[in-house]
Amino acid sequence: VGLVFSILLLPLLATAVPGLGNIPLTDLPSYIRNGWFCFTGQPDDDDDDSSCAGAPTAPLLYFGINVTYNICFLTLIKHGGALLTFITNTVTFPLSTILFTISWPLLGASTLNVFVVLGLCVELIGIVLYINERATATVVQQQQKATNDDDVHDDDMETNPIISVNRNYPTER
Repeated sequence: VGLVFSILLLPLLATAVPGLGNIPLTDLPSYIRNGWFCFTGQPDDDDDDSSCAGAPTAPLLYFGINVTYNICFLTLIKHGGALLTFITNTVTFPLSTILFTISWPLLGASTLNVFVVLGLCVELIGIVLYINERATATVVQQQQKATNDDDVHDDDMETNPIISVNRNYPTER
């Protein structure tokens, strides 16, 4: 359904995109043709060969990784819930930012300015605080549950003589 919807909206989006990049609408067909030739490894005589380097491997690799990421994302939502998905995406952002500083084939390396580093630090501190708070809350809940279980068990022994007589035997609760 999503694919059909995307295909139906493609002409509408294709007419809107040139306006954003100051490309005349009349040049759109030549851009699409040149992109197709570049994708198939047949650049025009006008273009130098370096502008099509990595085609079609790079776009197909991007497509495959993007589809795989989205399938994993949907599977995570289905089996892990919204909170786990949010935490995973929160961790994914700093990791991807750090990975893009490495020189990759066809991409090169990105540079980090002080604001990106500051933002990464704030986000990583937030992640650490959140994980610490969750761990602390889990320990407190387990301690409270253990205390409540002991209190209930002691009350049962005082009011029910059968339980107090058989307290050395395991009972199901």
